[in-house]
Amino acid sequence: MNCHQCGTELLNNEVICSNCGVTTDLEKIATIVEQPTPLEAVIEESQEEIQAEEPPLKNKRKKLILIAGSVLLLVALLGGSYFAWNAYQHKKETALAAVLKLQQEKEEQAQAVIAQEEEARLAAENEEADRVAEETRVFEESVALEQKRLLQKKKQLAEAKKALPENCVDQQACMSSMLSSVTKLDLNSVEIAASRMSSLSKVRPGDIGAAWNLNQQGIAEAKDKNNLQAIKLFRQALNADPASMAIHFNLVDTLFEENLIDEAHKALIQIISINPRLTYAWRQLARCYADKNQSEMAVNSLVIGYQFAPDKHGMLLQYENVTQQSQVGINLRIIYLSAIKKIRTL
Repeated sequence: MNCHQCGTELLNNEVICSNCGVTTDLEKIATIVEQPTPLEAVIEESQEEIQAEEPPLKNKRKKLILIAGSVLLLVALLGGSYFAWNAYQHKKETALAAVLKLQQEKEEQAQAVIAQEEEARLAAENEEADRVAEETRVFEESVALEQKRLLQKKKQLAEAKKALPENCVDQQACMSSMLSSVTKLDLNSVEIAASRMSSLSKVRPGDIGAAWNLNQQGIAEAKDKNNLQAIKLFRQALNADPASMAIHFNLVDTLFEENLIDEAHKALIQIISINPRLTYAWRQLARCYADKNQSEMAVNSLVIGYQFAPDKHGMLLQYENVTQQSQVGINLRIIYLSAIKKIRTL
């Protein structure tokens, strides 16, 4: 029990409080005892009443009732605790589920970000690959174009080298070189090309007797104005002796008589390929170019003929004489005048 004045616990039913010294009334002390918890108080009171007032049978019944009540109370407490525990667990599980859901959402967001970053990375790589491929394509095209240009330039240089007087590969190329050299007033190249043409000539004398016999027959036919028969005989004579310049010139003159300019041009090319220094051949070639309205080529042919003339002064006088002949066509006279003017600039 406790002191009613200061509440100090009184040991061994002390009458005087050892703390405050108040004398305690034992009768009142019984009413100042510490109140038990509600359940314990009910149980103790019930037990005391049963023991003090009830007979044994009633005490037993009440005791059973009290035990049953205690059990029911305990069951209720346990049930409440169970439901409270379930509610706590449910709340805990709900919170945990919310945390897990939030974590899952964060992971999904993180994966989405990673996927976006991966997609962006792949797109950037593809874009870079496309850019590199395009640059490579442009570079390869430029290299191919440059290689093509260089190859074309190389071919042009090779062709130009072939056109040089000392490198012309055949009589036609050497002849073209000679005509173009005159345009540039490069007579030294004309001489070189002529030497190159002479070295390329493979024509050798044949059956001179048979050729001359046929040639005489052709001359007779030409005098009788049977030019086509004469042309046939002159060509047979050249087959027998392709190196005879006299027969070649007889053929050219007869072709001009028949106005077969293209045939005459071919015959003159053949003469020049055998001997490129024949002035008469170049003068006749100028006549072909004049008839074809190729004035520059005609002038150049006359300049080359002058260049190879043994008597250049005498050849120039012959050119001037042609310009004064009324029977010569105006176009040919103009060509001779142009050639004389060019010769005087040499």
